[in-house]
Amino acid sequence: MKAKVAVLMGGDSSEREVSLRSGAGVSKALAKAGYEVVAIDVSWRWGKRKEHETLSGARPHKNDFVLCEGLLVDACTPMELAEKLLEYGVQVVFIALHGGYGEDGTIQAFLELMRIPHTSPPAKACMLAMDKRLTKQLLISTGLPTAEHIVVNKKDFVTTSIDEISKRIKDSFGFPCAVKPSSEGSTIGVSKVESEKGLKSALETAFKYGEWSIIEKWIEGVEVTCPVLGEGENAFALPLIEIVPKTASGFYDYGAKYTPGMSDHIIPPRLPKEVQEKARDIAIQVHRLLGCSGFTRTDMVIDKKGNVYVLELNAVPGMTETSLVPHAAEAYGWEFTYLVDWIVQEALRYWGEKER
Repeated sequence: MKAKVAVLMGGDSSEREVSLRSGAGVSKALAKAGYEVVAIDVSWRWGKRKEHETLSGARPHKNDFVLCEGLLVDACTPMELAEKLLEYGVQVVFIALHGGYGEDGTIQAFLELMRIPHTSPPAKACMLAMDKRLTKQLLISTGLPTAEHIVVNKKDFVTTSIDEISKRIKDSFGFPCAVKPSSEGSTIGVSKVESEKGLKSALETAFKYGEWSIIEKWIEGVEVTCPVLGEGENAFALPLIEIVPKTASGFYDYGAKYTPGMSDHIIPPRLPKEVQEKARDIAIQVHRLLGCSGFTRTDMVIDKKGNVYVLELNAVPGMTETSLVPHAAEAYGWEFTYLVDWIVQEALRYWGEKER
């Protein structure tokens, strides 16, 4: 019998719905691979629910032990999670929580304190990846390519005129630019700003999701992404994917990411082989730089001259039916069931060696 796995999903971030879809897909695949699985919806909302109320959709009451499509499903608040993991005798955790405490190192540090292996990178790596300000500082300090940028604090935005911020942009790299929250994923809160006219609105949107925003030079080019698996010298890249959104703006937004048919994933990308290899190598370097293990996904853009620019590393990539990591794995020759099985086995190996 394989290990008892808890799949953590849901959460309280703006990416909750994506997380539920990722968790459901992973849970079914792990059960198919022969694991004993319990899917746990972790959210503070369950602490506010009356005892007679049920979970949303097909999920059962948190105190019921019922099978949903052949799987045991439960729910709890973050405060109750330790008790749940011990109650179920969980041996390894597959983290499918996106954003917030599920991706910023909080849940990872909690599991590491409990000495329960998990599928994400270590807590410190997740913290660095989640905060784009810190990621960019590390990239720049090691000479890895990333777009020029400035950072703006919410308090400064309130006290500083938009003209002053606009002047900083013009003095640095000019318009158009991308405005994004420093610590969000799934393109939530991200805007493309063509001129200073749209800057104030874009910053107001970004600051709904945190105290810091990044304003980044807009790089025209081919958007690609590269999943990386493993850790250290054993880390390796899956095939590179070219992303072609079908939105009217051509922007790879939340809808394009998670609505079937709203984007094309082209493998291999329509790029020279040497450029593809350079991008894959950079993705591996970023994965190692942040101290990642498990599986990550690095988003990049490649300009007309073949220059690669790192946008961000995703420490807990989506695992839905439209997600990029499963598509890259399929191109590599791995079915989804094999992929999640490999990820769990790698987690057991990695954290097992850490405890020796």
